[in-house]
Amino acid sequence: MQLAERRLRVDAVDASPAMVDLTSTRARENGFEGRVNVAVADVHTLPFGVEHFDLVVAVGVLPWLHSPAAAIREMARVLRGDGQLVLTADNGARLSSFTDPREMLARSPLRRLYHMVRNRRGVAMSRLDFPRRIDRLVLEGGMRTVERRTVGFGPLSFLARPIFSDRRGIEINDRLQRLADRKVPLLRWTGWHYVLRASKRRGNSS
Repeated sequence: MQLAERRLRVDAVDASPAMVDLTSTRARENGFEGRVNVAVADVHTLPFGVEHFDLVVAVGVLPWLHSPAAAIREMARVLRGDGQLVLTADNGARLSSFTDPREMLARSPLRRLYHMVRNRRGVAMSRLDFPRRIDRLVLEGGMRTVERRTVGFGPLSFLARPIFSDRRGIEINDRLQRLADRKVPLLRWTGWHYVLRASKRRGNSS
């Protein structure tokens, strides 16, 4: 709704009819019914023409996709030549992955078994990607990275139990985020989420 508040016209899509209904209701309740269009759609095959948008935002989308490469190509396709893409990915190098043995197991050679066990319990699993893989997918999708960073350094846990109190955890998160924003080596890439802004490469019309 924040984009609509800035008087932008928004086309929002989701594969879940329930999410589409919820978004449509929120848009109507906030007076944005004429400015926000909501539809059920698959991000791998977007129902829009070439160079249709000035901005594409995909926050919390990539980790759940079966083919992020195809989705990024679609986002590039519907962007105008001077358009911008903002997307996020769950970071495989996040600091919290190294404080909990369970998370470390999920990145070991036994990770497939780990995910199979969790999936049997009906737990939805998102995918973690290292920033360099997302950079490569964006490049292969016909775009260039303009700006990138990682955000979020908590909660830190050990065997699913918080290491710090909520208040202390927030203080540590804020301190680590400030260091990451100053581009401190290594730390700058260990936030929970990888956030990237990209534009179409010059001369690219696909």
